[in-house]
Amino acid sequence: MVNEDLRGIGGWLLFFVIVLMLVGPALAGISIMAELEAAVVEEPEWATTLDYEDAVMGAWFVWGFTTLLAVIAGLLLIFRRKPSSVWVTISTLWVIGPILNSLVLFDSYLVGESITAELWVGMLRSLIPAGIWTAYLLLSDRVANTYDFRRGPSSQEKYEGTKS
Repeated sequence: MVNEDLRGIGGWLLFFVIVLMLVGPALAGISIMAELEAAVVEEPEWATTLDYEDAVMGAWFVWGFTTLLAVIAGLLLIFRRKPSSVWVTISTLWVIGPILNSLVLFDSYLVGESITAELWVGMLRSLIPAGIWTAYLLLSDRVANTYDFRRGPSSQEKYEGTKS
């Protein structure tokens, strides 16, 4: 039974949109800066190579791309009250999380690097929030009411299915 009183961007949905659009990209940017700085401290001569420049450009490109996807998904949730907004957001969660981390694992494998426990932890750390927020978006009464997002066939589809 859907609670019809829950509607609009509020509660956990508001929290999710803020995390998706602002907190997540900010934390990812801080993480990139910290990792690049740690790599330079560990190997200072690396900072003078073209490989370093490529790594920096690649990291910030991926950050920009994932941030753009997250902001677009958040804006869809805020301004476009249609079921497709929910599906785009769920897809975005999986692309910027587990799928991107899978590509990192695959890239490490291709270049012959050992796949470390740290990479597996990164994968797990991306699977958990993607799974939790996907479940929320699929099961929430607020999401169902706000985006006319129903689980299963709509009443119209049921009616049309009985006509012969």
